[in-house]
Amino acid sequence: MGDGVLDPTYDPTLEWPDNDEDAERDSPLASSSSQLVHSSPTFRLIVQATSILPRAQRLAVIEGYPEVQIGRDVAPPGSTTPRIRLKEMEVSKLHATIYWDDGRAEWGLVDMGSKHGTFHHRHHSGVSSDTRGSRLSPPRVASMPRHLQHLDTFSVGGTTFVVHIHNDGLPCSDCSRGDDDEVPLFTTKTFATSVHGKRKRDEESAYLPPDRTKDPRKALSLLKKSLLSQHPGEKLDGSAPTTWVDRSARRRAMHPPSPPLSRKQSPAPPPVPTHSTPQNAPTTSNPSTPEPVSSNSVGYRMLAKQGWTPGTSLGVPSEYTQHIVEPITVSSTSNRAGLGSASAVSPPSQGAGWREEGKQRLWSRLNS
Repeated sequence: MGDGVLDPTYDPTLEWPDNDEDAERDSPLASSSSQLVHSSPTFRLIVQATSILPRAQRLAVIEGYPEVQIGRDVAPPGSTTPRIRLKEMEVSKLHATIYWDDGRAEWGLVDMGSKHGTFHHRHHSGVSSDTRGSRLSPPRVASMPRHLQHLDTFSVGGTTFVVHIHNDGLPCSDCSRGDDDEVPLFTTKTFATSVHGKRKRDEESAYLPPDRTKDPRKALSLLKKSLLSQHPGEKLDGSAPTTWVDRSARRRAMHPPSPPLSRKQSPAPPPVPTHSTPQNAPTTSNPSTPEPVSSNSVGYRMLAKQGWTPGTSLGVPSEYTQHIVEPITVSSTSNRAGLGSASAVSPPSQGAGWREEGKQRLWSRLNS
C-alpha cells in the first residue's frame, strides 16, 4: 500500500459502510469489472453448418458479454448469462462455455462434461483426418480451457461455428449483422406470446362463456356447464340441429330376419348288424399253408426284375438274420367290428335295477 500498489482485496466499503454508492463507483474491483466487457475485442460466431438452427440464424454476437453458454435447455430464470440453445439429443443441458480471460486477454472454450463432446479445429493446423478437429475431453469429464483464435472452428452436436475475433473492434463483411440473422442469446418467447399459443387460446375462448373468469378451474367448470346444457341435437357452431336416423330399423326393414330354424331331430341309428353269417354269404377259407405267388402278379414281376427267384429269400443271406421265403398270410377281419361301431353296443339287460331301467328308457328314446 505504501509503494503505490493497490491491494486487490481492498474494498472501500469496509471503511465507509454508509457511503455505498460512492464506494461502488470508486472501488477498483468495480472499475475493473466494468472495463471487462470493453477491453475484450469483437467476438462473433458464424454458423457454418447446423442441423437444428433455422437457416436465417447465421450469426451470434458475443461482444458485450464476458461469458456465453451453449446447451440444450434454456437458461434458469433470472440468469443474465446469454445462452445459445441447440435443441438436439447430442447436446447436453449445459454443453460448453465460452468466456473472456482477462488475465490472458483471450477467449477460451471449455467443455462442461458433456457426453458427446466438443470438437475444436485450429485454423492454421491444416486439413486433418477429422474435419471436426480434436475432442476437448472424454465423455462426462470437464475439459481444460482451449484458447480460441480467429477463424477457428468448433462443433457442438450437429452445429459447427466459425470464430471471428477482431482486435480493432470492427467486424468484417462476413460477420456483419444483417436483417434478423442473429442467433437469440436469451429465450424470451413463451407459450403465452407465441403464435401457436395465441391460436390455441382463441380456439378455447370460442367455447367459453363471455363472463369467464381468470381462474382455470372456474373456467373449466363453466365450459362443462355450457356444453352440457345445450340441446342434444344442437351443434356448437349454431347451425341447424341434425335429426337422428335409426339405421338399425332401416336395416331390419330392408333385410327382415329369417324364421327361426326348427330343431333338427337326431337321425335314427343304423340297424344293428347281427353276428350271424347269412346263408348265401360266401365263406372265406383260411388256408393253413400260404399259396405261392402267381407269376402274373405285379409283385412277382417286380421281384423277378430285382433278381428274385421262387423259393429264395430277398436280400443277402446271413447267419444272424432269417429271411422269409413265403408271402405273409393276410387274415380276414370281415366278421369283426371296430371301436365305436353300432354292433359293439349291446342293449341293457332286463331287471338290472333302476339304473338299468333308466338306461333302457334312454336307449329306446334314442332308437325311436
